[in-house]
Amino acid sequence: MSSLHEHLRPIPEPFSLTLLLGTRETPVTFLFHYYLYHALKAKESTCFLTFSKTLDEHAISMRKWGMDIKTKKNFFFIDGFSMLFAPISKPSKVQAPETKNHIKSVFAPVIQCVEENDFEFENSTIIIEDIDILQSTHALDSTKIQQAILELRKCFSRVIVNVTLGAPLPQQKSLGSSIGHMATRCISCRPLTSGSARRITGFLRLSRMPNHFRSGICETPEDDDKELLYEVTEAGAKVYSKGQVTLQL
Repeated sequence: MSSLHEHLRPIPEPFSLTLLLGTRETPVTFLFHYYLYHALKAKESTCFLTFSKTLDEHAISMRKWGMDIKTKKNFFFIDGFSMLFAPISKPSKVQAPETKNHIKSVFAPVIQCVEENDFEFENSTIIIEDIDILQSTHALDSTKIQQAILELRKCFSRVIVNVTLGAPLPQQKSLGSSIGHMATRCISCRPLTSGSARRITGFLRLSRMPNHFRSGICETPEDDDKELLYEVTEAGAKVYSKGQVTLQL
């Protein structure tokens, strides 16, 4: 058994795009919190844009990591969920406007956040949760989502984005594949293919993608593609090599 940081660097390399692929059975929420915790701890200006959850949901989970994100001055939350699914009852700190397949409308609050808070590019991170919801709600099509990611990479040194895959969701699979071709690294979580193991959540695969960023020789173990077993805990995840766990058939 080992901790996640022994296999995955706490903060992605500069000028990187990290793709997180999950399923309904194996969501990647713990990876969001892993990156969020370390980015805020490192004083990175961190923008968190979600299309599926509320600030309170993430704040409760992050308290288990020993961090109150609501008090962090370098944390900027953008509520894309309310923009898509709920009428605006009162002005929020940063609220995405109504949109119909228009990139600037969807991501205007992000640009506003960067401009108003004088982000330093070298020390900036954006985490986008469930970007595929933009496609399934017809807010943006796949091509425009990819274009938006390219534009965001001009504003943030590190971009972390996730897509949730599933058998009934062929469009999400296609979107994930398209973003994967743009990414420097992909981290995917999927259920066990057969059998079960006590406490094991599923498989965690770390993969270098076509645009993998390298500056000199990286001495971290993350340079190697690998597949591990993992167990989600209240404050992170425990990781096991395949030989450490016996599956119960």
